[in-house]
Amino acid sequence: MHRIDFSWCAIVLIRLIFGYGIERMIRRIVRTFAMFLAKRRMDPTQLYPEIQFQFARSGGKGGQNVNKVATKAELYFDIPNSAVLTAEEKAVLLEKLINKVTTEGVLVLYHQTERTQLANRDKVTEKFYQLIQKAFEKAKPRKATRPTKASREEKLAEKRKRGEVKERRKKVDFD
Repeated sequence: MHRIDFSWCAIVLIRLIFGYGIERMIRRIVRTFAMFLAKRRMDPTQLYPEIQFQFARSGGKGGQNVNKVATKAELYFDIPNSAVLTAEEKAVLLEKLINKVTTEGVLVLYHQTERTQLANRDKVTEKFYQLIQKAFEKAKPRKATRPTKASREEKLAEKRKRGEVKERRKKVDFD
């Protein structure tokens, strides 16, 4: 059972009583809640029950073991039929992982460098988790900056120097 923290209620009531301003307070609460939702991240471990594994013979190290034992681990995750993901999350995954998804929308990953099925399965699962987390990361917006005065002067000096080099290449007329 989760314990509910009502300390924020007391803060809200105190601010209401002392005239903090209802509109300002509501805006602040909405902003805080929006920031909380934005920071909420998708936990890829929730998807583990929907993952399917297949094993096949693999190349790589292992000597005669390679020819006898199916150690290559293939991971399949059916994105459109996932019960855990929302429609928006499915759309994000299908868009960002387009190169790793089949035409039916199944994400296919494999790993074959280890000598055992278990090690390869663990590695491909870790690769899957990292891929899912990276797909849901928000890209930081680029902050526009101006070049410094020193860098602009350096650029002009370099252009001048380059122009002089090209000027010296021209044929000289001795007339």
